[in-house]
Amino acid sequence: MKKMEDYKSFLEVLMVSNKNVRFSAICSLDGELLFQKRRDDIRQLFSLEETKEQLNRTIESWKSRAEIKDKVGRPLYSVTSYEKIKRITSLLMKNIYSS
Repeated sequence: MKKMEDYKSFLEVLMVSNKNVRFSAICSLDGELLFQKRRDDIRQLFSLEETKEQLNRTIESWKSRAEIKDKVGRPLYSVTSYEKIKRITSLLMKNIYSS
């Protein structure tokens, strides 16, 4: 239970720490959206279904990065810059790298 509260608090800190953060989420490695926080005062860019599709693509990208970890090390985070937004992703747990 404590871990869940920590995740919720983490998302809250992300949103409070920078007014430019529009959306933050934590999902499982199978694409289940566990927690999300969205700013109320902004226009939503993606529907829930589109968000889930994007999460699944992101998870697949992380899995492909894990395939080369022996050569370049574990990926720590990823930044993708679009014309309108920046997307930053990071893993909270290392179990994706277990061999």
